[in-house]
Amino acid sequence: MEPWIVFLLFLAVVGAVWYLNRRARQRRMAAFQALAAAQGWQWIEEDDRYVRNWNSHPFGQGRKRRATNILVGKYRGREIAAYDYEYQTESDNGKDRTTTTHRYAIWVVTLPSRLPGLEVRKEGIFGGRVAAAFGFGDLQLESEEFNRTFRVGTPDRRYATAMLHPRMMELLLARGRNGMSWRIAGDALLCWEEGKAEPDVIVPRLDVLADVVDLVPSFVWKDYGSASTRE
Repeated sequence: MEPWIVFLLFLAVVGAVWYLNRRARQRRMAAFQALAAAQGWQWIEEDDRYVRNWNSHPFGQGRKRRATNILVGKYRGREIAAYDYEYQTESDNGKDRTTTTHRYAIWVVTLPSRLPGLEVRKEGIFGGRVAAAFGFGDLQLESEEFNRTFRVGTPDRRYATAMLHPRMMELLLARGRNGMSWRIAGDALLCWEEGKAEPDVIVPRLDVLADVVDLVPSFVWKDYGSASTRE
């Protein structure tokens, strides 16, 4: 086959891939816009504020950080946000430099008041790092199934035990065990998953997070809560 024919075929394939990816992005954007309209939320194409709000994983890493397809509004009486987040890292083996784009789906529910830090992650190879970052080993609770499924990090064991009572653990085991990780950061309940979330997943995940907030005991808000400084 003539070289010029091979080159033309290559251009055709590249053009087709670019076109299909562009159409997929447009369809996904339209679906987010439709969801925003149906829920009475605002859709924002991109906003750097949602990149800078937090520093813990998956934030504060890499370069070219972006927050896109941002949904902002109220759900079940609480301020929420849901969006795509990505950043890039580079690796160099001495011969080639490789750029990797890391993508996450983010959900945020604003809390009535600020609470101490608490992180619940799917148990896995990174779990020990999370607990170590808080200054202690993995917290073991009464439920062995919960201990096998999740890893908990917090600077206050009594607080974590109060938060993760039997009904809370039952909820997380029933509805949040498929990769769901979340963290209380000040007056925000922050949830993240690797990859991009399809629009039909946004509301069900917000329901789980809203249920988590509803199950926080009243004495926790009284004993551990403090006024929010969010503007």
